[in-house]
Amino acid sequence: MQQFRYIFLLAVLTALAGCQSSQEVEDRLVAAFGETMFDAGPASHGQGEVFSKSGNLAKWESPVTVAVMVGDTPENVAATQEILSELADLGGLELDWVKAGADGIELEIHFSDKREFVINGNQLAACYARTGDASDGRLKTVGIYIGMTGEDEWRTDCLTHELLHALGWRGHTHRLRSAISYAHGETELTKWDRLMMRALYDPRLPPGISKADAIPVVRAIFREMIKE
Repeated sequence: MQQFRYIFLLAVLTALAGCQSSQEVEDRLVAAFGETMFDAGPASHGQGEVFSKSGNLAKWESPVTVAVMVGDTPENVAATQEILSELADLGGLELDWVKAGADGIELEIHFSDKREFVINGNQLAACYARTGDASDGRLKTVGIYIGMTGEDEWRTDCLTHELLHALGWRGHTHRLRSAISYAHGETELTKWDRLMMRALYDPRLPPGISKADAIPVVRAIFREMIKE
């Protein structure tokens, strides 16, 4: 009987530890989502003034017309399509890939001939995203600029980071290992990025929703994901 009680107690403690761990994961995801999707500064990462100052959730509505405008080598196009297609699948977005010069291009990717760019007036960056008017929460025009490292070589290590910005990730978080963080050195999507992308484009979070209204919904979404 004593042995049975010990085993039962151990099982209960293990279950409680698992619940606590899940709660910690949920809390970190919710905090990271708030920092990333809402808490950008007034001139974050070269993004558009209205996008940064609105304070509300910004996202695309399908379909999104995309083109590699400059530096459209087969390698650059393939890398862009691979990353962006996975992000679109996670968010349930429809992409319309077109050639440079087509009408109505909404998301432009520029593999520039510059090594660095001046952003926010006086900062140098190897890559950046420029977001236009999204005051109603609906992204309409975004440009991504990737700098060169040498002849026919570009900083593709920052492509995932900038594509996340282009899809509505206005700020940065360092709570999780993420390609949006410039502290962890991740250049590819992590499992946390995939969870946050799914949450961002969950239909329960409409474009333009405030942080105060969104966070309880975000928590419910992550709780469901963790249980999957």
